Amino acid sequence: MQLDEISQIDKVLYDNNRKIINHNNLTMQEEYKFNTYKLEEINQENWESLNNKVKNIKKDLENIGERIKHKQIREKIIKRQQLAISNPGSFIRKIFENKKRHVIDFSRLVCKHEEEIDIIVDKEEIKNKVYVHYKEWTKKRSIDMNEWDYWKHEYEPRTDIDECIYESLMEQIELSEFEEILASTNNWRAPGISGITYDFMKHSGNVMKGKLVDLMNSCLKTRKFPKDWLKGQIFPIPKKEDWGGDISITRPITLLDFFRLSDIKANPKKYELLVIGNKIEDEEEENQVLLDGCSVKINNSEEGARFLGVWFSAQANFKSHNRIIEDCVKRLTNVMRWKKLTAKECIYLWNTVIIPVVEYQLQCTVLNKVLIEKLDSKIRSVIKQKCGLAAHTSNSVIHDKDFLGCKSVEALQKESLVKSILYCINHEGLLGKIMKIKIASIKEIIWFNGCIFNDIKHIFNNRKQIWLLEGLKVLAEDNFKLCNHNRLHGHVVSGGHMSIDEMIDKNILSCSVKSLSSVNIMYITQLIDENNRLKTWRQVTAEAGRSSKGKIPRWFKELEDKLMKNDQREVFACYELISEVYDLYNNNVILRDSWEKFNEIYIGREYDDLIEFDNRFKLIEKCFVGGQGFRLLEKEYLDLVDVNQSDLKIYTDGSKKEYVNGIGWVIFNGDKILSKGRLKIKGNYEVWELELVAIVAALMIVNKGSSVKIITDSKIVKDLWDKLVEVKNGIWSTRRIWNVKFSGIWKWVRYVVKYLDLNISVYKIKGHSGDLGNEMADSLSKLALRETEGSLITYLNIPEDMSWEYNLYWRRELIKEAPRDFMKEFNQRYYKAAWLSLDVSRTLRVNILDAQIDWKNSYMIIMEEYKGDITDSNNKTVAYKLKNFLEILPTMTLLNKRNPEVYRSGKCVRCQFMMESWTHLWICKENETSIIQIINQAFEILKEKLDNQNFRLDFNYYARLLQILNDRSYSIFNGRIFHEAIKGMINSRLYLNISDPIFTTAIKGFVRDIHILARDVIWVERCKEVNKWERSVGISRIVKKNCKLETSSLPSIGSNSKHRNQFIYDVSQRWLGSYLANMEHRKNLWFSLDISDLWSYHNLVKFRSSKYALNYSILD
Repeated sequence: MQLDEISQIDKVLYDNNRKIINHNNLTMQEEYKFNTYKLEEINQENWESLNNKVKNIKKDLENIGERIKHKQIREKIIKRQQLAISNPGSFIRKIFENKKRHVIDFSRLVCKHEEEIDIIVDKEEIKNKVYVHYKEWTKKRSIDMNEWDYWKHEYEPRTDIDECIYESLMEQIELSEFEEILASTNNWRAPGISGITYDFMKHSGNVMKGKLVDLMNSCLKTRKFPKDWLKGQIFPIPKKEDWGGDISITRPITLLDFFRLSDIKANPKKYELLVIGNKIEDEEEENQVLLDGCSVKINNSEEGARFLGVWFSAQANFKSHNRIIEDCVKRLTNVMRWKKLTAKECIYLWNTVIIPVVEYQLQCTVLNKVLIEKLDSKIRSVIKQKCGLAAHTSNSVIHDKDFLGCKSVEALQKESLVKSILYCINHEGLLGKIMKIKIASIKEIIWFNGCIFNDIKHIFNNRKQIWLLEGLKVLAEDNFKLCNHNRLHGHVVSGGHMSIDEMIDKNILSCSVKSLSSVNIMYITQLIDENNRLKTWRQVTAEAGRSSKGKIPRWFKELEDKLMKNDQREVFACYELISEVYDLYNNNVILRDSWEKFNEIYIGREYDDLIEFDNRFKLIEKCFVGGQGFRLLEKEYLDLVDVNQSDLKIYTDGSKKEYVNGIGWVIFNGDKILSKGRLKIKGNYEVWELELVAIVAALMIVNKGSSVKIITDSKIVKDLWDKLVEVKNGIWSTRRIWNVKFSGIWKWVRYVVKYLDLNISVYKIKGHSGDLGNEMADSLSKLALRETEGSLITYLNIPEDMSWEYNLYWRRELIKEAPRDFMKEFNQRYYKAAWLSLDVSRTLRVNILDAQIDWKNSYMIIMEEYKGDITDSNNKTVAYKLKNFLEILPTMTLLNKRNPEVYRSGKCVRCQFMMESWTHLWICKENETSIIQIINQAFEILKEKLDNQNFRLDFNYYARLLQILNDRSYSIFNGRIFHEAIKGMINSRLYLNISDPIFTTAIKGFVRDIHILARDVIWVERCKEVNKWERSVGISRIVKKNCKLETSSLPSIGSNSKHRNQFIYDVSQRWLGSYLANMEHRKNLWFSLDISDLWSYHNLVKFRSSKYALNYSILD
């Protein structure tokens, strides 16, 4: 409700108040006073009249109180809605009623004594009291010298410390050292007395940093520093309860300046020891664990120890994290359910408050489908309630970014997993080493010799809760893997010919892991002796050093049946050991020596030079394969190997025309051109990617250890280079690299730069600005597009050892996008597929190529109010537009299916002739305003807009527009194009092949006007007629509510859920495969690819066409 409506309520309240005041004044007059002495004269009729007056007065008072209460609530709601934009933090606190920490105000101080309390208000006295209190807080501790003998040995000089360790302490501080320390500091840490923050330091220029370094070096040299550096600010922080003026209920925190750094030390009193296996009683003396002189607490709980909101336990189960997620979602959605919030506010709170909490916990757990559905259903039910949508409304509309955009926990988990796993297993530091150990441990647990990232089918039988395996299973459901190789790979444990899992049934294998690991058997070759006979179970157990007692395991019996050809235990010929088989493992293949073919060029060269030439050729031929383009790079390298390269500048450029790519480069040494070249690159790449390829191609032909200035006109390359590479020290950020598109090519660039030991600096130049080098590189790249010679054509290949060890693959196709961004788009396409599977889209999904809908601008019309301000009226409008778009407005047909006991017929209550479907609503002959009148009114507005901008057309565009609007729709069942306009969908044919922005903008307004007028003129009036009819037949809200519990035919609408899910899966997979094959614009892919053949379930739903709707024409 808006402020002008509240002012109207104020007027009503004022009038009612005046009536009560007049009534009270009247009763004070003598003739109206109640005479208790004449009570016996009051008859029954007068008594009842008096009672009724009293009741009416009480009722009026209650109504006024309620109105005042509602008025105040509405005012607060409007203020809160405004806070969502102006102050999101305050908005969130008001929703969840989070109290701000108490502010300590020293305007008064309460001093408690034994029998009295003093309140001090004098500023000087307060200052002295605070000073004394905090001085005693940090006062010198009294030491009991009787204990000195016990601690004396701790203070004896240490002999294991190098005496020269502090000699370099007073050396001059370098700028690089200062920047390294600065980079490790926290931006948001509070400043000291000087007010200088770390963030200010980091963003200051080199001159400022240099002055600070000079100041610090001056302090080292003179051994003096400002006295103010010894000062620190003490800030009192309140505890949980209100401090109430009592300074003893506060605790101080001291803020030091930037130059005073202190070490952070762990508190040994808070150490906890996690127990693996049986519980240990820490009360027993033999179980005491001492660390840093303190007894460590033994933790026997199943939950484990909590650190930064994450639970660490010996069992490493998911229960604790799942419970935290579930409790958080349940608690916060319950708050949203009873609060007076709009759908947009609920979605904002979910996406900004709850989702980050869930994602943080997802680092340690993988949610199953049942729990995910439970969590997502909670927020979906809240949004549907706030939006006034039916419970059966498609969930895809809730999560689709083009509609409401509520984040799904299922989608979040996939996005989080793909980035977290890739980052961890590709990390080049300690984290990567830990993950390698974890992978080896997992292989031992599940007893698998292959690669768990590639051979996904082998890990599905594992039932243990291991985060990495569960995450891989989730990704594998959509055919995503993190590795793509055969069995002969470094990720596969070598040592045999054929693995056990290839021979044993998977059901038997899943039950035999413990038995196989006990005898250390992983390959078939381990079971065959030198005479090609299968070993007996007794032999196998004896070699493993364990007893053979008990039953022979099922897996061994199955192998005996499959491998032995006779009773002498001889194996079939195909399983006999061949010595050459073992040579395939750990075999280092020696590549060719390039100089043997060009011996005349290398006469007199040193051996080290020849090795360098050979390595360079190997590098070039690994990266550029196919065609003969790599020969050009080898030749250019040989031509420049002995040339002075002291001042190298490389200009590069990339060009693209459809699926043809070209790169060009020019190398200068000073002002002299050393080399220029071009190559035609096969494949599908973006222009900025080609720019990177051109940079690498040019770097391939410069000498090792050179300093190179790369000059490019690509802003993307320059920005990403600055983002990923620290210019000062050349350190690459591995975490950021996973946030950019085609992270593999960046890793390739990094490998080449590091391998060639190059010192790189990148500069941006404006394209076509007249710079000679840039113009030459641009011309060469465009010339390469027309290249037909095989010597200048090549394919780009990024070898595994030069890229990330693990990447994201879909059906063996490398995903070049940033993994998380790609997964977001994949989830978005999934919601589109889910929407296309609905009955409302039954016509569109089989005619999607013929529909010709301008979806981008259509979404802008449909969700216009949702993108606008947060108000109750906008919330109601959004609800109507979504229902209208999904054709779930409460028509008589839909009401009949929801409540067949109340609405016994689906016929239109106005014309009493046709079934009132969504299509019939707008063409009913009883409509006071026809659809053609609405179109004419919208056209008058269109014509006025065009006339105001002096836009003229030399043909009758009104007739053309009218003809198009009357044509059959390819997106609405039994509908026409004007039905699309009523939904807010813009048919591209309405643009009349005119690309002028004045006309296209006017057409968007034309469709929007039809969309709005249809609601205001037809739908609103129809609802009034239906309400009038419901009152006439006695259908009230209570009747509707009571009948909702009865059997409804609504669930039968639509196709079988199993077939729908199969269709959604097939469509999303087709879109993904088409995108990876053709690299088309992924946002437009869903409506530009035919999917009609995937919907083969027409026999599940029967549709009866309406001849009235089919034959209707606005031209009649």
